[in-house]
Formats: sequence, C-alpha cells, structure tokens
Amino acid sequence: MAATSEAGRGGVAWALRWWAVVFFVAVCAVVTVVQPYDNGPPIRSDGLGYHAWTRAILDGRLTFCDYPELKRVDAATSVQPSTGRCADKYPPGLALLRFPVMWPFTALNGGELRSGAEDAVNQLLSIVAGALALVGVVAAARRAGVRDWVANCAAIAVAFGTGLFHYSTYDSSFTHAYSAAFVAGLVAFGVFRLLAAGDEPHDSTRRLVRDAVVVFVLAGFLVGIRLPSFLILAVLWLAAVFVVWRRGPRFRPRLVAITAGAAAATVVVGVSQVAYNRYVLGRWTISSYAGEHFSLERFHQLDVLASFQKGFVTWYPVVVVILLVAAWARNWAGIGLLVGLSVPLVMLYGAWDAWGLAGGFGHRGFVELAPVFGVVFAVSLERLGANARLVSLVVAGVAVTMTMGLLVGYWAGDIAFYGATNDQWVRYSVGASSFPIAVAHWIAGW
Repeated sequence: MAATSEAGRGGVAWALRWWAVVFFVAVCAVVTVVQPYDNGPPIRSDGLGYHAWTRAILDGRLTFCDYPELKRVDAATSVQPSTGRCADKYPPGLALLRFPVMWPFTALNGGELRSGAEDAVNQLLSIVAGALALVGVVAAARRAGVRDWVANCAAIAVAFGTGLFHYSTYDSSFTHAYSAAFVAGLVAFGVFRLLAAGDEPHDSTRRLVRDAVVVFVLAGFLVGIRLPSFLILAVLWLAAVFVVWRRGPRFRPRLVAITAGAAAATVVVGVSQVAYNRYVLGRWTISSYAGEHFSLERFHQLDVLASFQKGFVTWYPVVVVILLVAAWARNWAGIGLLVGLSVPLVMLYGAWDAWGLAGGFGHRGFVELAPVFGVVFAVSLERLGANARLVSLVVAGVAVTMTMGLLVGYWAGDIAFYGATNDQWVRYSVGASSFPIAVAHWIAGW
C-alpha cells in the first residue's frame, strides 16, 4: 500500500514537472477524438504523398505511376518521357520513421494507399511527435538553468502560439510536428553536450562515437523528412561552432563528433535523393518537384514574413513577443540564433513557386522552429525580474490567443486553406470572432 502511495506521489510530481507536455497531449487527444472540424481523412493531401512510401516499400516499387490517388492530390509527377516512371514529390523520411509501427496496418489494408487503421496510427504518432518537441523544449531549458514552471510556460506558448498544435492534430499527416521533434532533439542534445554549466569534457572515444551516432540519426531524419530543413541543420551547426569557440578548445572533440554525424547524415540523405531522382526523372537533381522550382525573380519574402494572407509573424505573433522579450533580457545570442534560423527560410520560401506552400494553417514552413523559439523564450524569461516576467507572459498569452482565434476560423472553414483576407485576419485574431469571444460564446451556449 505504501509503495502504491509512493508511486502515486511520484507520478504527480512527474506530471507537475512536465505539465505543459501533459496538457498538450490531453488537448490534442480531445480534439482528435471530438474533431471540432470537418475535414478528412486524416492522411490526405501532401500527407498522402509522404505516407505512400510505406505502400511502395511493401510493394517493392520506386515508381508511383500505379497510384492514381497521388495524381489527384498532386503528390506524384506525370510519367517521365525518358524513364517511363513517376516520382513521389515527397521524400521517404517520414514513412521510414514510422515504418516499424505502420507497416503491419498497411500490409493488411488490401493494397490501398491508406486505411482507417493507418489514419488512427498517423494521428497517434503525430501527437507523440508534438509532445516530444515540447519535451525537448522543457528538458533543454531546464538544463540551461531555467526553473520548471518557466520552462513549461514557454513550451505552452510555442505549442499553441505556432502551428505545432495544428499539425499534431488537424493536419497530422503533414511532417511538421515530426520535424519539430527532431529540431527539439538536436537543440536539447546541443544544450546537454555543449552548454550545460560546469560540464567539463572528459570524453572517451566511445562517448564521442555515441554523440556522432545520435546526431546522425536526428539530423538524418530531420533532412530526410523535409529537404529544406538542411538550412535549419546548417544554422544549428554554426551555433555549435560559436558555442565551442566561446567555451574553448576542450569542447572541440564534441564539435568534431557532432560535425561528423551531421555531415554523414546530410551526405547519405542527399545522395539517396539524387539517386532516386536520377532513376525516376532521368536527370541529376536534388529536387523531385518536377516543373516547380526556385527563382530569384520572385520576391515574396515580405509576404512570407508578414502578410495577412499567410505570414510567419502575423499568424504566429508569439515569435515577435519572444524576440522582444529576448531583447529585454539582453539575450543577444538567442536573438542571433532565431534570426539566423528564420531569415534563410524566409528567403527560400519567398522564391518558391508557391510562396505560401499551398494549403495549411499559417506559413507551415516555420513550424519546425517552434522548439528553438521555446528554449530561447524560457532562457530569456528566467533572466528577467518577476514583474518583467509577468508582463512578458501576459503579452505572450495575448499573442497565443490571436493565433488560436485564427485557428478557430480555419477549423470552422471560414478561413480558406490558402490563407486569410485582411478582414478575416483582423476579425479572428483581435476582432469580433477572436478566441476569447469564441470561448465566451461557447460557455454561454453550454
């Protein structure tokens, strides 16, 4: 009896230390079961293209001409004249990651690309991915000297103030929650191995090899799931170089191990993608998006950054709050990291065929950065005094409600998949249909 009581107290203590993760999982579970939106099936659109690799691996195929469903969602190319094959536009990283869990359900679905059982597994794993992203935020912040409650508040802010919640639930078959989890893993690993206060390196060769393997796996899946994430990996590596330069030569062996793991992962993914494209498309190229390309003649960077239609800071205004709080706390390194991660993506997407990345809640190309913003926010909050911290959290809360208001409009179908009008953005973020008013109407009706 005493052992049971002790275990119960331990469970409560654990939940309190990780309350942001517990709350996030609970809310995700509720909206996944209740589904306060009308869209389906869960594996659809781009997500069907990512998931189709599971079927293709089981069928032993590298061409996707025999899957007409992919053509309908524009996930597969037309038959290539030089090879007679069709490419899946989307890389196989997500399917490979989920394959150990997903393949039995795919094998029993009668040869279809997806089934209800696979939809359920997809929804469950996406919630797990979102939760792991928040685990990385809290763990990294705690290791950096941030108190539990501050770390958890920062995690909640980025969970619901960016697209992480949405892409763990409504658009669960998209890759962004998974990419966020791997970014969080890399950031947490870097904090534990390079930034932890008082951590003097006494590394054996075995431990350094382990470091390289861990980074190889994390970086490999990050880039293998979405190739543009190479830019994120490159900036995180530069941050590691900066940290080691500041901390001294005794940390160089760890940097060498990290560099080896990241470089090997990038080479393996890059060579594999080029080889696949050569086989299917008949030409040497890193991109499998036949007919779609980047152009320096397109200048949509300001749209990507701040348009009402689908801008990074307009749909996820908490990122602006985080930058301002970091400046208030004089966390210049944190600001440099966030700007360094964001600018290359703004430049990249602004030159793409579809600068808004087609359908999705907000500009989904930045969801992967949510964990980094969360860690920087937590560290900045910890450096502030009590009053400044309270003001920062209140302002961040307002920013989160703005995003949640847009989410309500998007889930209701009032805001289109391809973005909002200026009037819609105002009405749902701060106007008559904003989140606090929507909650008040729900409570009154209930």
